[in-house]
Amino acid sequence: MNLRFVEAFIVVTRLKSFRAAADKLHTTQPAISSRIAALEEELGVKLFERNSRAVTLTPQGSALLPLAESMLVLQQQMAMWTTMTETASKVIQQLFEALKGIIQKAG
Repeated sequence: MNLRFVEAFIVVTRLKSFRAAADKLHTTQPAISSRIAALEEELGVKLFERNSRAVTLTPQGSALLPLAESMLVLQQQMAMWTTMTETASKVIQQLFEALKGIIQKAG
């Protein structure tokens, strides 16, 4: 499952507009429609009721929303963890190099 599709689903839900979601995600309305269509196809359910005035969630869309939000939170946490791990690794390497220099000077 593509998380960009999940993100598009959440943003369309919050803004109640494919056009506004496209603006928020710096893409086009057809791209958002394509992402939603792909997600609906993958899940085998219709997520939105669409008419000329509004976009509303179907019961299946309402059921999916908290799960989709959890997926994005987990993705953000994983990205933060990766960044923290890389930073910690660099700090450990710098400390090792400094310690090595101290030992060489003392020896």
